[in-house]
Amino acid sequence: MTLLSAEEDFEVRSLAAFDSPLAKLAYCAELRTPNGRYQHWGLARNHGEEAADAAIARAHGSVFLEVLRSPMRTLIVQERQASTRAGSQLLEVLSRLRSNVAGLLPAQLAGGTRQHLSSVLAALWALETERARATRLAA
Repeated sequence: MTLLSAEEDFEVRSLAAFDSPLAKLAYCAELRTPNGRYQHWGLARNHGEEAADAAIARAHGSVFLEVLRSPMRTLIVQERQASTRAGSQLLEVLSRLRSNVAGLLPAQLAGGTRQHLSSVLAALWALETERARATRLAA
């Protein structure tokens, strides 16, 4: 049996279940409690609460920076594919994320900013809105 660190465990057993960087970002944000700590029952059971909190905080920061550093073309393709697989509407997902930008931010921004994330989400929303409009016109 291979022993994983809390970070590896979270990456392999939790984050790997999500198809897109924005889904990973939203999941990490959902695990944060009002007091700013992260709670994940299974990870805490296996590694302890402190290690679980620290691992999720690092992953949250890492996924946040991944979203900010990804080319728009890559992000929009990943998000469209993920939405198709999940049977959801990407515009609805992006609207929800855009309405909660502050909630998506990790405690340690590591050079990223709220404005940058907001701009990325707005650009993705605009791209998808234009695609939906073009599809309706072509039909």
